[in-house]
Amino acid sequence: MIPTFEQLLEKYMVLVDYTDDGDIAKARELRTVCHQLLVVLPVRTRGANQEIEMNVAAVKGTLDEVTAWIAKNESIAVGGTRSSWADLRRYRG
Repeated sequence: MIPTFEQLLEKYMVLVDYTDDGDIAKARELRTVCHQLLVVLPVRTRGANQEIEMNVAAVKGTLDEVTAWIAKNESIAVGGTRSSWADLRRYRG
């Protein structure tokens, strides 16, 4: 199912605090939502009793920020980039 503009906007508002939580999964989801918003984003939309206006530049700015944050924090979230291997030289199985 393709999300509506309103659903994406709601997700955006929930996920935009990813830095407060330090949550890499939340940041990745926000990056996806930003991509989706840029595809479906009208300059202005009207609902039942409201009018919503979003700035495309603001969404692009958020996308750039979250992408940079993910790049900086991704290796921390997975325990670093260092690999360790078991020493099996003395193993007698």
